[in-house]
Amino acid sequence: MEDKILQGQFQIPGKEGEECGGKVEFTPEDGVLVKLFNIGDELFVDKTPDRVRQIVGMSTDAEPIRLHQCSRKNISSTSGSLGRAKTKTYHAQSMFVGYPFINNNPAFDDLEVYQPLLADWADLSGPVTNLSDVTFPASKPGDILRVEYTQPDLPSVRINGIEIEIATKPTTNMGQVDLGQISVEVFWRITPRKNQVPFSQYMRTVQNLQDLLSFALAQPVGIWKLIGNVDIPYESKDVEISYQPSPNIKQSDGERAHNVLFRLDDVHSSFEEILKTWFEKSEVLTPVFHLYFATQDNSAMYVQNKLLNLTQALETYHRRSVGGTYLSEQEYEDVYQDLITFLNGQLGQRYGLKNDFTTHLRKGTFRHANEYSLGKRLGELISEHEGTLRELHWNLIGKERAVVDTRNYLTHYDEKGKAVLGKEQIHLVWGLQQLVEVCLLAEMGIPENHVVEQMSDRYRDREIK
Repeated sequence: MEDKILQGQFQIPGKEGEECGGKVEFTPEDGVLVKLFNIGDELFVDKTPDRVRQIVGMSTDAEPIRLHQCSRKNISSTSGSLGRAKTKTYHAQSMFVGYPFINNNPAFDDLEVYQPLLADWADLSGPVTNLSDVTFPASKPGDILRVEYTQPDLPSVRINGIEIEIATKPTTNMGQVDLGQISVEVFWRITPRKNQVPFSQYMRTVQNLQDLLSFALAQPVGIWKLIGNVDIPYESKDVEISYQPSPNIKQSDGERAHNVLFRLDDVHSSFEEILKTWFEKSEVLTPVFHLYFATQDNSAMYVQNKLLNLTQALETYHRRSVGGTYLSEQEYEDVYQDLITFLNGQLGQRYGLKNDFTTHLRKGTFRHANEYSLGKRLGELISEHEGTLRELHWNLIGKERAVVDTRNYLTHYDEKGKAVLGKEQIHLVWGLQQLVEVCLLAEMGIPENHVVEQMSDRYRDREIK
């Protein structure tokens, strides 16, 4: 999202009907900060609440401002010729600019989500036409120049009563013909079945779409603008929304994505099923997405941390999508009780085991002994996708043990054993990343031939510089 600074008049928290000057600053890094200014002490008592549900105000451009879930950060004061001036700073969870909501929970009829690389992914980055570069036929006074834009055929999907579509909005700058320009904004439009849906109820859908585009482009993609629409008689009001992105990971804002996993054209005919599958599995697989995204396009992350993240992502993916126990829960419970009986009886008495050691066995080793090991989980995933992986450079076929030994070494930093370091560790990271991508693409129903084609290009030319 873009940085913003707004100045205006704001209601003082805890002082209904009283106003003061203030300034709102928003950056994606720090979120929404509002500074309230006052000359003198009669309005700014130190007993004003530390947390308030909302602060409302009006900008100097007559735009209504509403700040939600505000917590006080600090109070500062200075003395001058006009008396003592105090500044109170609040951190707000979100900011809404453009409409004077009556209730405490801003609600919208639909939401527009703008992302930096969405137009590139959907192959809708044009047209951008500068009319000064266009040659027009000879004309005479009274002739009309008409420029037309044909709306492309874009997908629309209904999921759980919510319509999700990729939409376009042509914009023009026609002040003078020689300076005129036509461009197209591309965005997601989210339209619930009901009217006036609270903003908080949109956020899961927004996060799912952000994750989808980030995965398709194989790099974290943020949101640069969020617009809520409120339908009122005879018009629709646009409300600009700002909030601090979460999770706070490095996000791309480039104009062109390379080495992507898939584009809209690749899945256009099956986009509805793919989007429905993504939403259906998102709650279970969200931790996998975020572990994966944290390693993408992040040169600041150590290779050791990337290996740990991606290993955890695959372990989580297998546990949540496959399961992975040797016995059923009930069967193992019987085995577990026998183990505890043996531990507390004959075994403990023979060796005089201390309580902290038996507790470790009871709550740790024995409690989780029924779960598959990391090596077995990796082996099952590699076996399931072996046909695809064999076509790709840097695959993990036959390298399960190297991943396990390296993960264990990086976790405990004890004996190195067969752990790999240096260039070989980077090769393992590429293989782990590749396996995460292959698993998730298969979950979405992306055809295997497309996966091989795209990922062959993605990994073929990788080298360590």
